Amino acid sequence: MINFNNNQHENIFIIGVGLIGGSIALAIKQSAIDRITITGFDIDNESIQYAIEKGIIDQSVKDIKEGVKNADLVIICTPVEVFREVISKIALSQKRDVIITDTCSLKSEVVRDAISILPYPENFIGGHPMAGSEKGGVRAASPHLFKNRVYFLTPDEKTGAAALRSATWLVNVLGARMIAINPEEHDQLVAFNSHLPHIIAWVLMKSVVDKAGGYKEVAAAFSGGSFRDATRVALSNPELWKHILLKNKQNLVKAINVLMSELKSFTEALDKGDINVLSNFIEEARSARFKLTEPEGLKPEEMFEMSIIIENQPGELARVTTILGKAQVNIENLEIVHGEGQGTLIVTVRGKETLKRGKEALKKNGYEVLTEVEE
Repeated sequence: MINFNNNQHENIFIIGVGLIGGSIALAIKQSAIDRITITGFDIDNESIQYAIEKGIIDQSVKDIKEGVKNADLVIICTPVEVFREVISKIALSQKRDVIITDTCSLKSEVVRDAISILPYPENFIGGHPMAGSEKGGVRAASPHLFKNRVYFLTPDEKTGAAALRSATWLVNVLGARMIAINPEEHDQLVAFNSHLPHIIAWVLMKSVVDKAGGYKEVAAAFSGGSFRDATRVALSNPELWKHILLKNKQNLVKAINVLMSELKSFTEALDKGDINVLSNFIEEARSARFKLTEPEGLKPEEMFEMSIIIENQPGELARVTTILGKAQVNIENLEIVHGEGQGTLIVTVRGKETLKRGKEALKKNGYEVLTEVEE
């Protein structure tokens, strides 16, 4: 496992050397090039050769078993539909102390598979960087792809302290912003803020093709910046997305129903000529969108820690993150300090109000919480 010792050499094995895997390798090399060897595996030999020639990875292996054998940290950067196959191969040669994480865009099924298949499930932690590009493949890899982007970690009842430390190290090396959330809530969230926008873009684009005489003619003559912005993600890879959509279909159906309900309300107001309803609808949406891009009024140093006393038993980490998630508390960082019988979970959050909300939620659930901020 990664020991966070700048003088100790580490071996990282990346499975899937594409845009995400290649970008992770570049970011790690930029931060710790002298003490880490990066080994890559990919079914595309051309990608592997390019990655070696450009110094993105140091070496490659012909099979997953060989790469896992000498690894301290394994990062799975494959599409979600092949995760079970990959994790099954890893399980055949997983050492007791090797840490495993992934970058799949869905987490519930991935975490269940990892727990049920791996001989040491406590050394697995799910991950999902909210970063990407319309340009796929290792040739588009960049060490800056994850800078200031959200990186979800999804600890569960089996996650051990070593896995959490290693995943936190990785997120920090990438320059990303860590948010800890349970796997089910992650999949609900991305259904609305990632998958639904893609569906809207596809439906909008198809509507133009079917009803307005074809994309090329309409785009050339009429489409403006708003149309291009709204349909940008329609360029996404259909082979990748068809699997993601089907694996998250229950959450997506709920999201689409919410969208359809809002569209119905908008259509009724438009049909009735109700200018007040239309105005309020647009203003509420505008205000919500404004909050996405405007600063929160908080400086980066306005981070606050709370120390939570937890029992040294399986499931405690998952329980705490679930309580905080339901209280709308984003976790910016996590650290576990072990003791005899009990331990201390140190949680970093952004802003005093968030700290207060998290503390109250945890105390209601019977946890002892210590902070340095006066009540």
